[in-house]
Amino acid sequence: MRNYLRREILFWDRMNPFEYYDDNEFRRRFRFRKNSVMDLIRLVGDDIKPTSGTSGAILSHLQVLLTLRYYAI
Repeated sequence: MRNYLRREILFWDRMNPFEYYDDNEFRRRFRFRKNSVMDLIRLVGDDIKPTSGTSGAILSHLQVLLTLRYYAI
């Protein structure tokens, strides 16, 4: 009989940056105001939404915020 080690399951905390950050911190991190980012998400959200139903898929609003954060640095 083999002894297999169980892998620890990791759960990523997916907090909502729109609720977590106040207006000043949000703008400092992403270089845009919240309402501007919401407009951008409305424009591209359907084109980039995850096609798989897995829990590991990155939602479209987080994809936009990750991209803005990358370019803001």
